[in-house]
Amino acid sequence: MTIRAVLDTSAIQAYAVGKLIGEFSDEDAVWLPLDRDQWRPVAAAADLLGSIARACAALPVVLGQADYLVTAEPDAYPGLNTIDT
Repeated sequence: MTIRAVLDTSAIQAYAVGKLIGEFSDEDAVWLPLDRDQWRPVAAAADLLGSIARACAALPVVLGQADYLVTAEPDAYPGLNTIDT
């Protein structure tokens, strides 16, 4: 038997996210811009969630612009509708 490739966790996660983005693109999904006047809610959410990246991911769900947050870390977003990858 010949092993042609080995995938680590990050490769598997990247595949799952890439596949999901492809599906959304096929549906002509809308990308949400981050407006510069949203810095206060982003800063407050970053304080609660531990990073700006998490804040930017969570805010559309909090503001009702999105139904779910897809994440490999659902425990980082208490109280939000998450889909665990």
